[in-house]
Amino acid sequence: GVGSALFTVAAMTVLLAVVPERMRGRATGFYQSGFLIGSMAGPAVGGLLARISLQAPFEFYALTLLVAAVLGLSLLPRDAVRAAAGGGADGVPMRRVLRDSRYRAALVANFAQGWNSTGVRNALIPLVITAGLGLSATWTGTVFAVAAVVQTAAIIPVGRFVDTVGRRPAMLAGALVMAVSLMSVPLSGSIGRVVAAMCVYAVGAAAMSTAPAASVGDATGGVEGGSAVAVFSMCNDAGAIIGPLAAGAVSDALGRAPAFALGVALLLASALVSTRMGPMREPAHRPVPRHGDYRHGD
Repeated sequence: GVGSALFTVAAMTVLLAVVPERMRGRATGFYQSGFLIGSMAGPAVGGLLARISLQAPFEFYALTLLVAAVLGLSLLPRDAVRAAAGGGADGVPMRRVLRDSRYRAALVANFAQGWNSTGVRNALIPLVITAGLGLSATWTGTVFAVAAVVQTAAIIPVGRFVDTVGRRPAMLAGALVMAVSLMSVPLSGSIGRVVAAMCVYAVGAAAMSTAPAASVGDATGGVEGGSAVAVFSMCNDAGAIIGPLAAGAVSDALGRAPAFALGVALLLASALVSTRMGPMREPAHRPVPRHGDYRHGD
Protein backbone atom coordinates (compact mmCIF):
# COMPACT_ATOMS: atom_id res chain seq x y z
CA GLY A 1 0.00 0.00 0.00
CA VAL A 2 2.82 2.43 0.84
CA GLY A 3 4.62 1.63 -2.41
CA SER A 4 1.43 2.00 -4.43
CA ALA A 5 0.73 5.40 -2.88
CA LEU A 6 4.26 6.60 -3.62
CA PHE A 7 4.07 5.44 -7.21
CA THR A 8 0.63 6.72 -8.13
CA VAL A 9 1.07 10.17 -6.58
CA ALA A 10 4.54 10.65 -8.04
CA ALA A 11 3.56 9.40 -11.49
CA MET A 12 0.49 11.63 -11.74
CA THR A 13 2.42 14.64 -10.43
CA VAL A 14 5.11 14.21 -13.08
CA LEU A 15 2.52 13.62 -15.80
CA LEU A 16 0.59 16.81 -15.02
CA ALA A 17 3.86 18.76 -14.93
CA VAL A 18 5.36 17.61 -18.22
CA VAL A 19 2.18 17.80 -20.32
CA PRO A 20 0.88 21.20 -21.50
CA GLU A 21 -2.63 22.26 -20.53
CA ARG A 22 -4.07 21.71 -24.01
CA MET A 23 -3.09 18.00 -23.89
CA ARG A 24 -3.80 17.03 -20.28
CA GLY A 25 -7.06 15.24 -21.05
CA ARG A 26 -5.47 13.03 -23.71
CA ALA A 27 -2.38 12.42 -21.59
CA THR A 28 -4.31 11.37 -18.48
CA GLY A 29 -6.55 9.22 -20.68
CA PHE A 30 -3.55 7.47 -22.17
CA TYR A 31 -2.13 7.02 -18.68
CA GLN A 32 -5.41 5.58 -17.36
CA SER A 33 -5.62 3.21 -20.34
CA GLY A 34 -2.40 1.59 -19.09
CA PHE A 35 -4.14 0.70 -15.83
CA LEU A 36 -7.16 -0.66 -17.69
CA ILE A 37 -5.07 -2.79 -20.03
CA GLY A 38 -3.11 -4.08 -17.04
CA SER A 39 -6.30 -4.93 -15.16
CA MET A 40 -7.49 -6.96 -18.16
CA ALA A 41 -4.18 -8.65 -19.01
CA GLY A 42 -2.98 -9.20 -15.43
CA PRO A 43 -5.50 -11.88 -14.39
CA ALA A 44 -5.02 -13.74 -17.67
CA VAL A 45 -1.22 -13.75 -17.41
CA GLY A 46 -1.37 -14.54 -13.70
CA GLY A 47 -3.68 -17.47 -14.33
CA LEU A 48 -1.31 -18.93 -16.92
CA LEU A 49 1.72 -18.44 -14.68
CA ALA A 50 -0.09 -20.03 -11.73
CA ARG A 51 -0.09 -23.28 -13.69
CA ILE A 52 3.69 -23.27 -13.39
CA SER A 53 3.73 -22.51 -9.66
CA LEU A 54 1.92 -20.36 -7.13
CA GLN A 55 5.06 -18.23 -6.78
CA ALA A 56 5.38 -17.49 -10.50
CA PRO A 57 2.71 -14.72 -10.70
CA PHE A 58 4.25 -12.90 -7.73
CA GLU A 59 7.74 -13.19 -9.20
CA PHE A 60 6.55 -11.89 -12.57
CA TYR A 61 4.76 -8.98 -10.89
CA ALA A 62 7.88 -8.13 -8.90
CA LEU A 63 9.92 -8.19 -12.11
CA THR A 64 7.60 -5.74 -13.85
CA LEU A 65 7.82 -3.39 -10.86
CA LEU A 66 11.61 -3.63 -10.97
CA VAL A 67 11.59 -2.74 -14.68
CA ALA A 68 9.38 0.28 -13.95
CA ALA A 69 11.74 1.40 -11.17
CA VAL A 70 14.81 1.10 -13.42
CA LEU A 71 13.10 3.07 -16.18
CA GLY A 72 12.11 5.78 -13.71
CA LEU A 73 15.65 6.06 -12.36
CA SER A 74 17.23 6.13 -15.80
CA LEU A 75 14.78 8.33 -17.74
CA LEU A 76 13.63 10.91 -15.19
CA PRO A 77 15.85 13.72 -13.91
CA ARG A 78 16.22 13.90 -10.13
CA ASP A 79 13.60 16.64 -9.99
CA ALA A 80 11.41 15.93 -13.00
CA VAL A 81 8.70 18.41 -12.01
CA ARG A 82 11.04 21.39 -11.74
CA ALA A 83 12.85 20.31 -14.89
CA ALA A 84 9.55 20.29 -16.78
CA ALA A 85 8.75 23.76 -15.45
CA GLY A 86 12.09 25.15 -16.57
CA GLY A 87 13.63 25.03 -13.11
CA GLY A 88 12.28 28.36 -11.91
CA ALA A 89 8.60 27.93 -11.11
CA ASP A 90 7.26 27.53 -7.60
CA GLY A 91 4.22 25.54 -6.58
CA VAL A 92 0.79 26.90 -5.84
CA PRO A 93 0.07 26.89 -2.07
CA MET A 94 -2.33 24.13 -1.09
CA ARG A 95 -4.73 26.56 0.58
CA ARG A 96 -5.07 28.41 -2.73
CA VAL A 97 -5.59 25.19 -4.66
CA LEU A 98 -8.41 24.24 -2.27
CA ARG A 99 -10.16 27.51 -3.09
CA ASP A 100 -10.11 26.70 -6.79
CA SER A 101 -13.54 25.56 -8.02
CA ARG A 102 -11.93 23.20 -10.55
CA TYR A 103 -10.02 21.38 -7.83
CA ARG A 104 -13.02 21.05 -5.51
CA ALA A 105 -15.10 19.64 -8.36
CA ALA A 106 -12.33 17.15 -9.13
CA LEU A 107 -12.26 15.98 -5.48
CA VAL A 108 -16.02 15.37 -5.39
CA ALA A 109 -15.89 13.59 -8.75
CA ASN A 110 -13.05 11.32 -7.65
CA PHE A 111 -14.84 10.42 -4.42
CA ALA A 112 -18.00 9.55 -6.37
CA GLN A 113 -15.94 7.59 -8.88
CA GLY A 114 -14.26 5.53 -6.13
CA TRP A 115 -17.56 4.92 -4.35
CA ASN A 116 -19.36 3.69 -7.44
CA SER A 117 -16.54 1.79 -9.14
CA THR A 118 -15.75 -0.24 -6.02
CA GLY A 119 -18.74 0.12 -3.73
CA VAL A 120 -21.55 -0.23 -6.25
CA ARG A 121 -20.04 -1.72 -9.38
CA ASN A 122 -17.80 -4.35 -7.79
CA ALA A 123 -19.93 -5.10 -4.73
CA LEU A 124 -23.52 -4.98 -5.96
CA ILE A 125 -23.53 -5.84 -9.66
CA PRO A 126 -22.29 -9.40 -8.99
CA LEU A 127 -25.30 -9.79 -6.66
CA VAL A 128 -27.65 -8.55 -9.38
CA ILE A 129 -26.22 -11.12 -11.82
CA THR A 130 -26.06 -14.11 -9.47
CA ALA A 131 -28.86 -13.54 -6.94
CA GLY A 132 -31.13 -11.35 -9.05
CA LEU A 133 -30.86 -13.06 -12.45
CA GLY A 134 -29.84 -16.51 -11.18
CA LEU A 135 -26.77 -16.74 -13.42
CA SER A 136 -23.34 -18.13 -12.64
CA ALA A 137 -20.45 -16.00 -11.41
CA THR A 138 -18.78 -16.47 -14.80
CA TRP A 139 -21.22 -13.93 -16.19
CA THR A 140 -19.93 -11.34 -13.74
CA GLY A 141 -16.42 -11.69 -15.13
CA THR A 142 -17.77 -11.51 -18.67
CA VAL A 143 -19.74 -8.32 -17.99
CA PHE A 144 -16.77 -6.64 -16.31
CA ALA A 145 -14.41 -7.70 -19.13
CA VAL A 146 -16.69 -6.29 -21.83
CA ALA A 147 -17.12 -3.04 -19.90
CA ALA A 148 -13.33 -2.76 -19.43
CA VAL A 149 -12.78 -3.15 -23.18
CA VAL A 150 -15.37 -0.45 -23.90
CA GLN A 151 -13.81 1.92 -21.35
CA THR A 152 -10.32 1.34 -22.77
CA ALA A 153 -11.57 2.04 -26.29
CA ALA A 154 -13.42 5.18 -25.18
CA ILE A 155 -10.77 6.75 -22.99
CA ILE A 156 -8.61 8.23 -25.77
CA PRO A 157 -11.45 9.93 -27.71
CA VAL A 158 -12.93 11.05 -24.38
CA GLY A 159 -9.56 12.58 -23.52
CA ARG A 160 -9.66 14.51 -26.79
CA PHE A 161 -13.14 15.74 -25.86
CA VAL A 162 -11.82 16.88 -22.48
CA ASP A 163 -9.09 18.93 -24.20
CA THR A 164 -11.17 20.42 -26.98
CA VAL A 165 -14.63 20.92 -25.47
CA GLY A 166 -13.64 21.30 -21.81
CA ARG A 167 -13.31 19.66 -18.41
CA ARG A 168 -16.67 20.88 -17.12
CA PRO A 169 -18.82 19.41 -19.95
CA ALA A 170 -16.94 16.11 -19.70
CA MET A 171 -17.38 15.83 -15.94
CA LEU A 172 -21.03 16.85 -16.12
CA ALA A 173 -21.83 14.43 -18.94
CA GLY A 174 -19.76 11.63 -17.41
CA ALA A 175 -21.51 11.86 -14.03
CA LEU A 176 -24.97 11.92 -15.60
CA VAL A 177 -24.21 9.02 -17.97
CA MET A 178 -22.86 6.95 -15.08
CA ALA A 179 -25.88 7.80 -12.92
CA VAL A 180 -28.48 6.85 -15.52
CA SER A 181 -26.75 3.62 -16.56
CA LEU A 182 -26.06 2.58 -12.97
CA MET A 183 -29.66 3.07 -11.85
CA SER A 184 -30.89 0.97 -14.77
CA VAL A 185 -28.90 -2.11 -13.67
CA PRO A 186 -31.18 -3.30 -10.81
CA LEU A 187 -34.18 -2.65 -13.08
CA SER A 188 -32.75 -4.42 -16.13
CA GLY A 189 -34.25 -7.92 -15.78
CA SER A 190 -31.88 -9.58 -18.28
CA ILE A 191 -28.17 -10.09 -18.72
CA GLY A 192 -28.23 -8.37 -22.11
CA ARG A 193 -29.54 -5.18 -20.56
CA VAL A 194 -26.96 -5.40 -17.78
CA VAL A 195 -24.18 -5.67 -20.38
CA ALA A 196 -25.60 -2.70 -22.30
CA ALA A 197 -25.91 -0.61 -19.14
CA MET A 198 -22.35 -1.39 -18.08
CA CYS A 199 -21.00 -0.48 -21.53
CA VAL A 200 -22.72 2.91 -21.28
CA TYR A 201 -21.41 3.22 -17.72
CA ALA A 202 -17.90 2.57 -19.02
CA VAL A 203 -18.07 5.58 -21.36
CA GLY A 204 -19.11 7.81 -18.46
CA ALA A 205 -16.37 6.32 -16.28
CA ALA A 206 -13.82 7.17 -18.98
CA ALA A 207 -14.82 10.83 -18.71
CA MET A 208 -14.81 10.73 -14.91
CA SER A 209 -11.29 9.26 -14.83
CA THR A 210 -9.72 11.80 -17.22
CA ALA A 211 -11.42 15.18 -16.77
CA PRO A 212 -10.97 15.44 -12.96
CA ALA A 213 -7.25 14.60 -13.20
CA ALA A 214 -6.81 17.21 -15.93
CA SER A 215 -8.63 19.72 -13.73
CA VAL A 216 -6.16 19.06 -10.91
CA GLY A 217 -3.35 19.94 -13.32
CA ASP A 218 -5.17 23.12 -14.33
CA ALA A 219 -5.65 24.18 -10.71
CA THR A 220 -2.03 23.59 -9.73
CA GLY A 221 -0.51 24.79 -12.98
CA GLY A 222 1.20 21.40 -13.16
CA VAL A 223 4.04 22.54 -10.88
CA GLU A 224 4.87 21.09 -7.45
CA GLY A 225 1.42 19.52 -7.24
CA GLY A 226 2.30 16.48 -5.13
CA SER A 227 0.10 17.46 -2.17
CA ALA A 228 -2.84 18.30 -4.42
CA VAL A 229 -2.48 15.01 -6.30
CA ALA A 230 -2.22 13.11 -2.98
CA VAL A 231 -5.47 14.60 -1.63
CA PHE A 232 -7.13 13.95 -5.00
CA SER A 233 -6.03 10.30 -4.87
CA MET A 234 -7.14 9.96 -1.25
CA CYS A 235 -10.67 11.03 -2.18
CA ASN A 236 -10.91 8.11 -4.59
CA ASP A 237 -9.49 5.76 -1.97
CA ALA A 238 -11.95 7.03 0.64
CA GLY A 239 -14.85 6.36 -1.72
CA ALA A 240 -13.49 2.90 -2.50
CA ILE A 241 -13.21 2.08 1.23
CA ILE A 242 -16.52 3.52 2.45
CA GLY A 243 -18.54 2.64 -0.65
CA PRO A 244 -18.60 -1.18 -0.34
CA LEU A 245 -19.42 -1.01 3.38
CA ALA A 246 -22.21 1.51 2.94
CA ALA A 247 -23.62 -0.11 -0.21
CA GLY A 248 -23.63 -3.54 1.45
CA ALA A 249 -25.30 -2.23 4.61
CA VAL A 250 -28.00 -0.37 2.65
CA SER A 251 -28.55 -3.38 0.41
CA ASP A 252 -29.06 -5.66 3.43
CA ALA A 253 -31.36 -3.23 5.21
CA LEU A 254 -33.39 -1.69 2.38
CA GLY A 255 -32.65 -3.66 -0.79
CA ARG A 256 -30.32 -3.36 -3.76
CA ALA A 257 -32.19 -0.52 -5.52
CA PRO A 258 -31.69 1.96 -2.62
CA ALA A 259 -28.00 0.98 -2.48
CA PHE A 260 -27.66 1.82 -6.16
CA ALA A 261 -29.60 5.04 -5.58
CA LEU A 262 -27.09 6.14 -2.93
CA GLY A 263 -24.25 5.88 -5.47
CA VAL A 264 -26.35 7.69 -8.05
CA ALA A 265 -26.97 10.52 -5.57
CA LEU A 266 -23.20 11.03 -5.22
CA LEU A 267 -22.83 11.18 -8.99
CA LEU A 268 -25.60 13.77 -9.21
CA ALA A 269 -23.86 15.77 -6.48
CA SER A 270 -20.67 15.62 -8.53
CA ALA A 271 -22.55 16.88 -11.60
CA LEU A 272 -23.99 19.75 -9.55
CA VAL A 273 -20.56 20.78 -8.25
CA SER A 274 -19.15 20.54 -11.78
CA THR A 275 -21.59 23.18 -13.00
CA ARG A 276 -19.84 25.68 -10.72
CA MET A 277 -16.36 24.98 -12.09
CA GLY A 278 -14.26 27.81 -13.43
CA PRO A 279 -13.16 27.77 -17.07
CA MET A 280 -10.34 25.51 -18.20
CA ARG A 281 -8.01 28.45 -18.68
CA GLU A 282 -8.80 30.16 -15.41
CA PRO A 283 -5.49 31.49 -14.03
CA ALA A 284 -3.60 28.75 -12.21
CA HIS A 285 -2.23 31.27 -9.68
CA ARG A 286 1.32 30.92 -10.91
CA PRO A 287 3.70 33.47 -9.49
CA VAL A 288 5.01 36.16 -11.81
CA PRO A 289 8.45 34.98 -13.04
CA ARG A 290 11.43 37.00 -11.88
CA HIS A 291 13.84 38.58 -14.31
CA GLY A 292 15.94 35.85 -15.88
CA ASP A 293 13.40 33.08 -15.27
CA TYR A 294 12.15 33.13 -18.85
CA ARG A 295 13.63 30.65 -21.25
CA HIS A 296 14.36 31.53 -24.83
CA GLY A 297 11.12 31.77 -26.78
CA ASP A 298 8.82 32.22 -23.74
